[in-house]
Amino acid sequence: MQLPTEVEISSHRAGIGKYIVKYKKLVRKLVGPYLRNVFEKEHAMLEERFSQIDHRAEERHSRTERWFAGMEHSATLAERYSKIEARLDAIEQHLPTLLNYISSFTNATRQIKRQEGDSATSIKALQEGLEYLTGRVEFVRNEMLFEFKYGENKAAVKDGIADIKVLNESKLVSMQDNIRVNVGCGHIPMEGYLNVDMRELPGVDITAPADKLPFEENSLSEIFSSHLIEHFPQEELKRKILPHWHGLLKKNGILRAVLPDAEAMIENYTKGDYPFEKLRNVTFGAQEYDGDFHFNMFSRQSIKGLLEEAGFRDVSYAAAGRVNGDCYEMEIAAVK
Repeated sequence: MQLPTEVEISSHRAGIGKYIVKYKKLVRKLVGPYLRNVFEKEHAMLEERFSQIDHRAEERHSRTERWFAGMEHSATLAERYSKIEARLDAIEQHLPTLLNYISSFTNATRQIKRQEGDSATSIKALQEGLEYLTGRVEFVRNEMLFEFKYGENKAAVKDGIADIKVLNESKLVSMQDNIRVNVGCGHIPMEGYLNVDMRELPGVDITAPADKLPFEENSLSEIFSSHLIEHFPQEELKRKILPHWHGLLKKNGILRAVLPDAEAMIENYTKGDYPFEKLRNVTFGAQEYDGDFHFNMFSRQSIKGLLEEAGFRDVSYAAAGRVNGDCYEMEIAAVK
């Protein structure tokens, strides 16, 4: 096969070039309007895309600026953190000394509080003791003044027997339907009661001995006594005092009595919480004047047995082991 010459190739190329030029013109004429619409849409899309890219670029630029600003702030924080670490290192070096100081301060504070508590307790005990002594001195003074004022010739008590006398007749009359008697009131009369004692003391309404109260049988609503029955021997209580009181009370009448609680006193003495001197004084009386002698002592069960033997029932305890000055006392109640 014979190859074409260069002239033939060049001529062929020229012919093809003319054809292509004509083809381009034809295509541009036929397809141009359509491509223009397509290119416009693409151009609009590209513009929108470029706008989005610009917006994102601005955001990234802003973030970058903030990041650099944060880096500057971080540098400041790092500097501060470094200073704080240095201070903590200094504190850590002195920490053992600080802990020892805090421990010593805490122990000292506890000791001071303990001493304050002990001092408060001691002061309270001294105040209570002073109040008791003051009351005791006043009580003895009243007894002595009474003896000096009335003497043997003027006393309501002669040869150990009290003159039976109603000193407050109007009060007795006003209580006829509900007579309540406070036996052995001494210097402590009570409101709402006929106060009875062997002596004509201020506030006493009737003078009479405890076993000869001037009332009819089954006429009293209540008999009350406070620290009285320990002044009588056991047999006198069993044979005279308690049967006499039982007879004077109405049916369902009440006997109430406050008396030393020997059970509580002995229990606290054996524990070391109650001095022997107080136990002795309460058991036998202080014995500072006539009538300040005790002839009896009671446990809760023993006084309950005495009351039931005298005919009382439903014995109950309003208080037991109650502190009253140097005395542990109990308060009982019984029904006829």
